[in-house]
Amino acid sequence: LENEERKRFNENSLKLAEASTKFSNNALDSVKEFELYILDDENMKELPQSALELYSNQAKEKYPESTPQKGPWKITLDIPSYLPMILHYPESNFREKLYKAYLTKASNGKNNNIPVIKDILRLKKEKANILNFDTYADLSLSRKLASNIKQIEDLLNMLADKSKPLALKDLEEVTKLANERSDTCIEKLNLWDIPYWAERYKEEQLQFKEEELKPYFPIDFVLSGLFQIANNLFGIVIKEVDVS
Repeated sequence: LENEERKRFNENSLKLAEASTKFSNNALDSVKEFELYILDDENMKELPQSALELYSNQAKEKYPESTPQKGPWKITLDIPSYLPMILHYPESNFREKLYKAYLTKASNGKNNNIPVIKDILRLKKEKANILNFDTYADLSLSRKLASNIKQIEDLLNMLADKSKPLALKDLEEVTKLANERSDTCIEKLNLWDIPYWAERYKEEQLQFKEEELKPYFPIDFVLSGLFQIANNLFGIVIKEVDVS
């Protein structure tokens, strides 16, 4: 790049980094602002024990007397908090509220990421043009295995063609189970209902519960395995350092 173009490139990179940081901060702040307290709800008995413990701990700042079994419970939009509610809470209306809150986070108010996204897209296009690429996708692919956008589209279309019939079959089975367990006829599951009934299908038809796997993956055991893999692959040894 010539002097003027190098200057433009550096300014663009700085603005892009600032916009990306703002995007992340807005998303984090939006998640932090959402909190939902449940004081007394029989439906909470359907939640896994690990989730109840998390919700109880989150609520202790406001309700020190909180217990996993009796609550109160605090729900947030952090994935470890959000996901168990979507997968296990029986009330569809509540799942809808939580699902829409999660999907629309950082989309309005002081944490609105919509203008930030537009800035990021504009800056990425500008960066690509400075480097003589038509689009940012072309710039990104210049350093990757795929040589052009069409290869990516062809791969995605191939995956869609192979997986869609199986996905539709699974959805049909899940919808059938929902109808068997519900008092009303369900022709089409809502987006916030699919994860819940898919989890019931796994439990009943496949005899699989993720909660039952957790005792086999304690953090110390997982870290030990990870460090062993690092040693096997790269010949490095990772040891705990006492910084006290």
